[in-house]
Amino acid sequence: MTPLFQRLSVLFLSLFLFGCSSTPDIPPFSASGYLADRGVVRIWRKNSDHQSVHIRTFYTPFSGGEGEVTDYVWLEESLISIQRQVKGNQPDDVTLRFDQAGGLNFMQRQLSGRREAVSPDAV
Repeated sequence: MTPLFQRLSVLFLSLFLFGCSSTPDIPPFSASGYLADRGVVRIWRKNSDHQSVHIRTFYTPFSGGEGEVTDYVWLEESLISIQRQVKGNQPDDVTLRFDQAGGLNFMQRQLSGRREAVSPDAV
């Protein structure tokens, strides 16, 4: 090997390793979406400086029925709550909260104005 080829090889290898080791910053807000089997799903993600992440998904069926909104909240890489709201003639709201170890510590469902406990099987 020639010395020039060796130097270029070392340069390209170091640039390659540097490129692999750097990770891009996650933007504070992002949005995406996709077509599901029976509707459209839109996803919004908001990152906070306080190590919290809030993701909201919104499902709209193709049939024109009522949509469904689900909010997920993470704090320091641990899921701390999920809240789902189904709109329409029969609204259905479900709230789940988790402790720091990831265990479920609050479950509630609200159907047509009345509240009831969510069964562990439904989770």
